[in-house]
Amino acid sequence: MTVLRVEAGSSGDLAALEDSSRYAGRTPYYLHYRVTKNKDGAVKGPSFDVGDGKKRLTLLNVLPAFPTPTVGPDGEFTYADAPKFDKCTDDDSSEKFEKAAKGASYEACSIYLTDEGDSAAPSEVKWVEGDRREEKDIAVWK
Repeated sequence: MTVLRVEAGSSGDLAALEDSSRYAGRTPYYLHYRVTKNKDGAVKGPSFDVGDGKKRLTLLNVLPAFPTPTVGPDGEFTYADAPKFDKCTDDDSSEKFEKAAKGASYEACSIYLTDEGDSAAPSEVKWVEGDRREEKDIAVWK
């Protein structure tokens, strides 16, 4: 796991979300990282904490709208796509990664939000394992 960069966004980026007014006053930060497989077989996905050492930003899970199918002219159901963020795109390599050989890599991005009215940039990223009560830091980037 390697953190490539943390990029600040603007509150306007959140307009892509349904009910974007719910996110007023919050600033998105885009965590870009690379995952490299160091063993064959299935691997567990990354878990990051992004913050200033005292306060964590909130991970924004961007999913398609729950399910609101549309029936096309051919009678097939389609579902709404997840909102898109120009600064944070993934190429779905993570699904292929599980079957890939040792040494394979992919790059991905996650979005983290400040609290309302707080625009202070995060100063560290932690790769963590375990649940919040028994969390263990694997690596820290500052």
